[in-house]
Amino acid sequence: MSYQPTLESVSSHPVPDWFHNAKLGIFVHWGLYSVPAFAPNAGELSEILANGEWGKWFANNPYAEWYMNSYQIAGSASQQYHHQNYGVDFHYRDFAPIFNEAVKAWNPDEWAKLFKQVGARYAVLTTKHHDGFTLWPSQHPNPFHQNYHAERDLVGEFMDAVRKEGLTAALYYSGGLDWTFNPKVVQHISDLQLGVPQMQEYVDYANAHWRELIDRYGTMVLWNDIAYPANTNLNELFAYYYNRLPEGVVNNRFTQKFEMRDGNIISDNHRDFDTPEYATFSEIRENKLFLRYKRPINQSVVMNFASEIIDNGYLNSQIEIDDLWETCYGELVFDLEKFPDPAKMVSDLKAIGYRVTLWIHPFMNENCPSFASAKQAGYFAKDEAGNTRTIWWNGLLAAIVDFTNPEATEWFMNKVRTVKQLTQVSAKL
Repeated sequence: MSYQPTLESVSSHPVPDWFHNAKLGIFVHWGLYSVPAFAPNAGELSEILANGEWGKWFANNPYAEWYMNSYQIAGSASQQYHHQNYGVDFHYRDFAPIFNEAVKAWNPDEWAKLFKQVGARYAVLTTKHHDGFTLWPSQHPNPFHQNYHAERDLVGEFMDAVRKEGLTAALYYSGGLDWTFNPKVVQHISDLQLGVPQMQEYVDYANAHWRELIDRYGTMVLWNDIAYPANTNLNELFAYYYNRLPEGVVNNRFTQKFEMRDGNIISDNHRDFDTPEYATFSEIRENKLFLRYKRPINQSVVMNFASEIIDNGYLNSQIEIDDLWETCYGELVFDLEKFPDPAKMVSDLKAIGYRVTLWIHPFMNENCPSFASAKQAGYFAKDEAGNTRTIWWNGLLAAIVDFTNPEATEWFMNKVRTVKQLTQVSAKL
């Protein structure tokens, strides 16, 4: 089968048998942070999720691989450790020569034999974590730091050793954070989205790295992390991958809208499996995810999909109606030809255990009935020349609501409140 660079095409990719059968995998975090190998204890994450004390969490981040971020937070335990052991003027990148000297003694065969001994079926290596240091001498080197990579091809040797023991070999790559491109210090959960590099230089850099990991090493998992830059069509990458490695799988962390729930990333793109890092399940799940791309959408499509999800054993789910439910983008009025009774639909979905949300757009297309009056009232943001027009990625003309204008904000929120009141759905910007 040949995959096309569309969501509909890549979503038809079946999860391969090897992944269904690989019940135990080994995940290896290895990089410059392995030199200081330090992290304090932030306490139970469940408590952080409950009380929202994210500043405390990041200042005491228990993940050693976050060392580069943690030691830059004033007064943090990692900063104190760093200053005491390496000095105030010792930069994180100065760990590179120490790391490269130490890994000369590494024996990848010993690792792979241990993985097999404990019963693992596959193993994943971090090729680049958020610090941007790569564990292979890439053909696309870091543009900011010279020789910011492992001198040994640790990725290639890892893959060879793992495969020699009969295990499936796979790779992780942090596409969502790279502190060499965006040095934003993460001190709150909301900083994660701000930390994703969005410049075209990084988009090209990350995409080139993924293709290199596919072509050069044949990774059987595209294990991304945090998110991915918005200005790229990921379906092109996924189609490229599946057409070369049909037995490969993609995880759920290629989100470009960026949403988190209960500490876990909610994906808006195709994936073969979810990575519920802070959740466990009481049973083995035959279906690793439930994703459906459907156009056109209507009330019966939504209800049929909801029934299908329950039939496959997912009893605590959320239905999000993301697209084409309105009469016009930004009008915030259900299209009654597609959804003849949205209130009943929401009520029926809630009755069978669903949370129901709508994707609300903070802009309005120029062809919407309310556009002219809203523009006349000054509800849309203007550029320096006084123009309100902006253009979607698909060429549609629109204008963005000016939320610095209290009257515009109230006008928009009244529309949101109206649709929520009529349907009892949860709106989401």
